[in-house]
Amino acid sequence: MATDSWLVRTLLLSATLSGIGALAGMVVLFWRGNPFAVPLAAYPLLFPLVYYITPTSLRYRHPIEPVVLLLTAIAASLPGEFVLRRFPTRDRASAN
Repeated sequence: MATDSWLVRTLLLSATLSGIGALAGMVVLFWRGNPFAVPLAAYPLLFPLVYYITPTSLRYRHPIEPVVLLLTAIAASLPGEFVLRRFPTRDRASAN
């Protein structure tokens, strides 16, 4: 990066990671066949279309940020669910 500002670098890194996480969250929702997959995926894909062709600033990202982070959290929970299903503890195994 050509900038010396740690703030700009941090913002770019967090925006990149949350975008990747949102994409992974969309994949998880479609993979599970969740009925909320289309509405949640449509919002971050369609909302910014206007801002792709016009000059923008970071403040236009604020309305979409909760959905992007929700999709990132969904994707982040997948490895934990895999581990819990793959290696059940004795307490959960006896409860089922």
